[in-house]
Amino acid sequence: MPFHRDSAKQIEQLVKNYKHNELDKVQNRSLYDKYFQLFMKKNEKNIKNVLDYLYTVDGIIPFFLKGLLGEAPKFQFQDYNSYVSSISSKLNDQEIYGSLYNLFELSKEEFEANKNDFYIIYKNINYFENNLNVVLDIVFERLAKNASVLPDFIIAKIASMALTPYMCANIVRFMPEKQIISLMKHFDINFLTEVVNELDPQLVQKLMPAIEQKQVEEIFKIMLQKGYFQKIANIFEHFNGNLDSYKQALKKQVTSPEIAQEIINKVSPYFVNEAKKQEFIQFVNA
Repeated sequence: MPFHRDSAKQIEQLVKNYKHNELDKVQNRSLYDKYFQLFMKKNEKNIKNVLDYLYTVDGIIPFFLKGLLGEAPKFQFQDYNSYVSSISSKLNDQEIYGSLYNLFELSKEEFEANKNDFYIIYKNINYFENNLNVVLDIVFERLAKNASVLPDFIIAKIASMALTPYMCANIVRFMPEKQIISLMKHFDINFLTEVVNELDPQLVQKLMPAIEQKQVEEIFKIMLQKGYFQKIANIFEHFNGNLDSYKQALKKQVTSPEIAQEIINKVSPYFVNEAKKQEFIQFVNA
C-alpha cells in the first residue's frame, strides 16, 4: 500500500482503537470519559484535515504527491510505561493543571477534587499524542522535503490553497529556518496568523527576530482580535531571548489602562509558569 494511504489507515486505527491505560486506577470513569472525549473532539478537525489530504492527494497536485508514494515504513510506538517514565519530570500539579487548563479551561477546584483521575487523563492524552505524532511527523517530514524543488513564493501559494494552517505549521518544523522565514514573507497576513497560532512556541521565538516588526505587530493584533490568548501566553512563556519585538507588538494594542487589564485578564490564565505570568502582567501594565 502506498505510504500516504498506509499512514492514513494507521492514524484511523490510533483514533478508533486507542487502548486506554491505568483505567483500573480511575475513580470516576464518567469524568475520565468526558475529558478524554473532549480532548479528541478538540483534535478532530486537524486529524480530519490530514486524513482528507492523504486520501485525496492522488488527484490534487503532483508536487505534493511526490515523496508520499512508495512503501510505508513500520511505525515504531513506545510502550506506555516507558513513555510515562520519559515524562516523569512533568508529572507535577503545576504542569498537569496548566496543561489541562489550556485544553479545557478546567477549574482549580475540579482538578483538586479529582487529582488522581486528571493525572491519568493527562498521561493518556500525552501518550495518544505521542503515538499520533510518530505517524504525522513522518508525513510532515516527507512533505517538507518536497518543498525544496520549487521557488518559495510558489510553495507558499500552493500551501495556502491546498493545506491547512495546522499542516503548514507542522511541515515547516522540518524545513531550514532560512526557508521558513522566506515562506512566511509570501503568506497572506491572516493565513500567516493562523499558521503562527498552530506553530510550536519555541519555533516562533526563533523566527520572530527575523520577521519585520510591522508584520509581528499585525500578527499580534489579529491574534488578540481572534481570541488566540493561549498562544500569546505560550509564546511569552517559552521566550528565552530578546522580548523587544514581542513587547512592542503587544504594547501597540495597549491604548488605555482598561485595555491593559482586559488583555491581562484574558491571557494570564493560560500561563503555567507563575513567574512568567507575573513578568507578563508587569510589562503590560508598565
